[in-house]
Amino acid sequence: MQLKAEGGLHAVFETPKADRFTFVNTIRRTWNYIYREWIPPGGYRIAGDCDFETYRQDSRAFSEQIFIHLTER
Repeated sequence: MQLKAEGGLHAVFETPKADRFTFVNTIRRTWNYIYREWIPPGGYRIAGDCDFETYRQDSRAFSEQIFIHLTER
């Protein structure tokens, strides 16, 4: 699978490692942090055109990276 993302500025967030029972809640907490704490005071806004996530599994620990396309306010 290929993803062609527009160039520009992207913020990358990584969730803490979690087990299979807490992984979904960990993702939710990371998104809440992004929208409630990181974006509001910053000089950026979410472009909303090409955000994506990558998932990783290391033995029984799960994590993900969240890529968010940004524009300046």
